[in-house]
Amino acid sequence: MALFSHPGSSSSVDPVMRATAYLAQVRQRSPDPSWIKMPHRHHQYGAALTWIGNHIDNLNGTFQEILEHLINCWPEHQRIPLELWAAPLDPDLGIDGFCCFHCQPMTLVVDPGRIAIDHWPQLVGHELAHAMAHSPGHGESFQRALSHLCIAQGWPLPPSHGDHLKSWPPCQPHPQPQQFWLGN
Repeated sequence: MALFSHPGSSSSVDPVMRATAYLAQVRQRSPDPSWIKMPHRHHQYGAALTWIGNHIDNLNGTFQEILEHLINCWPEHQRIPLELWAAPLDPDLGIDGFCCFHCQPMTLVVDPGRIAIDHWPQLVGHELAHAMAHSPGHGESFQRALSHLCIAQGWPLPPSHGDHLKSWPPCQPHPQPQQFWLGN
Protein backbone atom coordinates (compact mmCIF):
# COMPACT_ATOMS: atom_id res chain seq x y z
CA MET A 1 0.00 0.00 0.00
CA ALA A 2 1.22 3.44 -0.77
CA LEU A 3 0.39 5.84 1.99
CA PHE A 4 -0.13 9.39 0.84
CA SER A 5 3.00 11.35 1.28
CA HIS A 6 3.74 14.92 0.48
CA PRO A 7 7.23 16.35 0.12
CA GLY A 8 8.37 17.84 3.39
CA SER A 9 6.94 17.19 6.79
CA SER A 10 3.21 16.74 7.00
CA SER A 11 2.99 19.29 9.79
CA SER A 12 4.21 22.02 7.43
CA VAL A 13 1.54 21.33 4.82
CA ASP A 14 -1.92 22.82 5.10
CA PRO A 15 -4.30 19.93 5.88
CA VAL A 16 -6.87 21.10 3.32
CA MET A 17 -4.20 21.09 0.59
CA ARG A 18 -3.01 17.66 1.78
CA ALA A 19 -6.54 16.26 1.67
CA THR A 20 -7.25 17.78 -1.73
CA ALA A 21 -4.07 16.25 -3.17
CA TYR A 22 -4.80 12.91 -1.51
CA LEU A 23 -8.35 12.72 -2.88
CA ALA A 24 -7.04 13.63 -6.35
CA GLN A 25 -4.62 10.67 -6.12
CA VAL A 26 -7.43 8.32 -5.13
CA ARG A 27 -9.61 9.60 -7.97
CA GLN A 28 -6.81 8.77 -10.43
CA ARG A 29 -6.92 5.15 -9.24
CA SER A 30 -10.71 4.86 -9.42
CA PRO A 31 -12.70 3.41 -12.32
CA ASP A 32 -14.63 6.68 -12.30
CA PRO A 33 -13.24 9.75 -10.50
CA SER A 34 -16.77 10.87 -9.56
CA TRP A 35 -17.03 7.88 -7.20
CA ILE A 36 -14.79 9.73 -4.72
CA LYS A 37 -17.08 12.36 -3.29
CA MET A 38 -17.37 14.21 -0.03
CA PRO A 39 -20.90 13.58 1.28
CA HIS A 40 -21.05 16.90 3.16
CA ARG A 41 -22.88 20.14 2.85
CA HIS A 42 -20.84 23.08 1.68
CA HIS A 43 -20.35 24.51 5.18
CA GLN A 44 -18.92 21.15 6.40
CA TYR A 45 -16.66 20.54 3.43
CA GLY A 46 -13.67 22.44 4.81
CA ALA A 47 -13.93 20.67 8.17
CA ALA A 48 -13.98 17.28 6.44
CA LEU A 49 -10.96 18.16 4.31
CA THR A 50 -9.10 19.36 7.40
CA TRP A 51 -9.84 16.10 9.20
CA ILE A 52 -8.71 14.03 6.20
CA GLY A 53 -5.52 16.06 5.84
CA ASN A 54 -4.66 15.56 9.49
CA HIS A 55 -5.65 11.88 9.83
CA ILE A 56 -5.44 10.06 6.51
CA ASP A 57 -1.98 8.57 7.09
CA ASN A 58 -3.04 7.04 10.41
CA LEU A 59 -6.30 5.81 8.92
CA ASN A 60 -4.54 4.23 5.96
CA GLY A 61 -1.99 2.71 8.33
CA THR A 62 -4.81 0.99 10.21
CA PHE A 63 -6.20 -0.36 6.95
CA GLN A 64 -2.75 -1.51 5.86
CA GLU A 65 -2.50 -3.59 9.05
CA ILE A 66 -5.92 -5.11 8.38
CA LEU A 67 -4.98 -5.89 4.77
CA GLU A 68 -1.66 -7.48 5.75
CA HIS A 69 -3.38 -9.68 8.33
CA LEU A 70 -6.03 -10.79 5.85
CA ILE A 71 -3.75 -11.44 2.88
CA ASN A 72 -1.61 -13.67 5.09
CA CYS A 73 -4.47 -16.19 4.86
CA TRP A 74 -3.07 -17.11 1.44
CA PRO A 75 0.25 -18.84 0.83
CA GLU A 76 2.97 -16.34 -0.02
CA HIS A 77 3.20 -17.48 -3.65
CA GLN A 78 -0.51 -16.65 -4.18
CA ARG A 79 -0.42 -13.15 -2.71
CA ILE A 80 -0.63 -10.26 -5.14
CA PRO A 81 0.70 -6.71 -4.79
CA LEU A 82 -2.05 -4.48 -3.45
CA GLU A 83 -2.51 -0.99 -2.15
CA LEU A 84 -5.43 0.18 -0.07
CA TRP A 85 -6.81 3.70 0.23
CA ALA A 86 -9.55 5.03 2.48
CA ALA A 87 -11.75 7.67 0.89
CA PRO A 88 -15.31 8.98 1.05
CA LEU A 89 -17.44 7.35 -1.64
CA ASP A 90 -20.45 8.91 -3.29
CA PRO A 91 -23.39 7.72 -1.14
CA ASP A 92 -25.53 7.38 -4.27
CA LEU A 93 -23.32 4.50 -5.47
CA GLY A 94 -24.59 2.29 -2.68
CA ILE A 95 -21.19 0.62 -2.21
CA ASP A 96 -18.73 0.58 0.67
CA GLY A 97 -15.60 -0.13 -1.38
CA PHE A 98 -14.27 -1.25 -4.74
CA CYS A 99 -11.29 -2.89 -6.37
CA CYS A 100 -9.44 -1.26 -9.30
CA PHE A 101 -8.08 -3.98 -11.52
CA HIS A 102 -6.51 -1.55 -14.01
CA CYS A 103 -4.04 -0.19 -11.43
CA GLN A 104 -0.61 -1.57 -10.70
CA PRO A 105 -0.47 -2.54 -7.96
CA MET A 106 -4.13 -3.46 -7.81
CA THR A 107 -5.92 -0.86 -5.68
CA LEU A 108 -8.61 -1.36 -3.08
CA VAL A 109 -10.61 1.70 -2.03
CA VAL A 110 -12.87 1.57 1.02
CA ASP A 111 -15.09 4.08 2.75
CA PRO A 112 -14.64 3.45 6.48
CA GLY A 113 -17.36 5.97 7.24
CA ARG A 114 -20.00 3.62 5.90
CA ILE A 115 -19.11 0.66 8.17
CA ALA A 116 -18.84 0.39 11.96
CA ILE A 117 -15.19 0.30 13.04
CA ASP A 118 -15.46 -3.26 14.42
CA HIS A 119 -16.41 -4.46 10.94
CA TRP A 120 -13.59 -2.82 8.98
CA PRO A 121 -11.83 -6.19 8.54
CA GLN A 122 -14.93 -7.58 6.81
CA LEU A 123 -15.07 -4.52 4.56
CA VAL A 124 -11.44 -5.00 3.54
CA GLY A 125 -11.98 -8.76 3.26
CA HIS A 126 -14.76 -8.32 0.72
CA GLU A 127 -12.58 -6.16 -1.52
CA LEU A 128 -9.58 -8.44 -1.00
CA ALA A 129 -11.68 -11.39 -2.21
CA HIS A 130 -12.39 -9.45 -5.43
CA ALA A 131 -8.67 -8.86 -5.86
CA MET A 132 -7.71 -12.47 -5.18
CA ALA A 133 -10.43 -13.67 -7.57
CA HIS A 134 -9.37 -11.09 -10.20
CA SER A 135 -13.06 -10.45 -10.67
CA PRO A 136 -15.29 -7.39 -10.12
CA GLY A 137 -18.39 -9.60 -9.94
CA HIS A 138 -19.72 -11.91 -7.30
CA GLY A 139 -19.41 -15.16 -9.22
CA GLU A 140 -17.81 -18.49 -8.47
CA SER A 141 -14.18 -17.30 -8.29
CA PHE A 142 -15.16 -14.50 -5.90
CA GLN A 143 -17.16 -16.95 -3.77
CA ARG A 144 -14.15 -19.31 -3.55
CA ALA A 145 -11.78 -16.51 -2.52
CA LEU A 146 -14.28 -15.18 0.00
CA SER A 147 -14.89 -18.66 1.43
CA HIS A 148 -11.14 -19.14 1.86
CA LEU A 149 -10.92 -15.87 3.76
CA CYS A 150 -14.02 -16.55 5.89
CA ILE A 151 -12.68 -19.95 6.95
CA ALA A 152 -9.31 -18.45 7.87
CA GLN A 153 -10.92 -15.61 9.85
CA GLY A 154 -13.66 -17.62 11.51
CA TRP A 155 -16.35 -15.56 9.79
CA PRO A 156 -19.63 -17.12 8.66
CA LEU A 157 -19.26 -18.90 5.33
CA PRO A 158 -20.82 -17.08 2.39
CA PRO A 159 -23.82 -18.52 0.60
CA SER A 160 -22.93 -20.54 -2.47
CA HIS A 161 -24.58 -17.97 -4.76
CA GLY A 162 -27.10 -15.18 -4.86
CA ASP A 163 -27.38 -11.53 -4.02
CA HIS A 164 -26.07 -12.08 -0.47
CA LEU A 165 -22.52 -12.28 -1.85
CA LYS A 166 -22.69 -8.55 -2.67
CA SER A 167 -22.66 -7.75 1.03
CA TRP A 168 -20.69 -10.66 2.49
CA PRO A 169 -19.33 -10.94 5.08
CA PRO A 170 -22.10 -9.13 6.91
CA CYS A 171 -21.07 -5.69 8.18
CA GLN A 172 -22.75 -3.36 10.62
CA PRO A 173 -23.30 0.02 8.94
CA HIS A 174 -21.99 3.16 10.59
CA PRO A 175 -24.96 4.90 12.22
CA GLN A 176 -23.95 8.34 10.88
CA PRO A 177 -21.67 7.85 7.86
CA GLN A 178 -21.32 11.56 7.09
CA GLN A 179 -20.01 12.22 10.58
CA PHE A 180 -17.01 9.93 10.19
CA TRP A 181 -15.18 12.24 7.77
CA LEU A 182 -15.74 15.11 10.20
CA GLY A 183 -13.88 13.19 12.91
CA ASN A 184 -17.02 12.31 14.87
